[in-house]
Amino acid sequence: MILDFNLPNQQVPLLTLPIITDFSSQGMNLKGSRMAGDFNIEERYGGIFDTTIQVISKHSLLKIAGWALDRDQSRLPLSLAVRFTAVDKKDYFAPTQIGSPRPDVLSHFSLERKLLYSGFQSQSSLQIIPEGEYLVTLVMNFKNSVYTYDNSRVHSIQ
Repeated sequence: MILDFNLPNQQVPLLTLPIITDFSSQGMNLKGSRMAGDFNIEERYGGIFDTTIQVISKHSLLKIAGWALDRDQSRLPLSLAVRFTAVDKKDYFAPTQIGSPRPDVLSHFSLERKLLYSGFQSQSSLQIIPEGEYLVTLVMNFKNSVYTYDNSRVHSIQ
């Protein structure tokens, strides 16, 4: 499914946030996290994010946008990060700016109005991430739970 997509919050400047390696420093614990929630990464580096391996320059900025929510419990995440997991299982996290309005998501899924602000965007420098292939997942932090979402997308950082 592809929804109509306009980069959310164009009037709000997109901050360049640092990649982090210690997720617990953000007040989140991945132990006990589970696969759940609804999300989509729709745009990457100005183009559509598809399921093939995405090759990116280590010297570029990571730019990702999409939406994330928990339809089962009708709630939005308190925070969200894009996780890059290396073959050796080392994780790198790109924080996101959340809360962009997504009326297309609301309409498509016939959701409650309180879920309107499900949009997110992220912009981070990839300098600290070593070259290699990384599984890309989303980590959503909710009150009393952390959800991860994996859709088998891979980035090759070169």
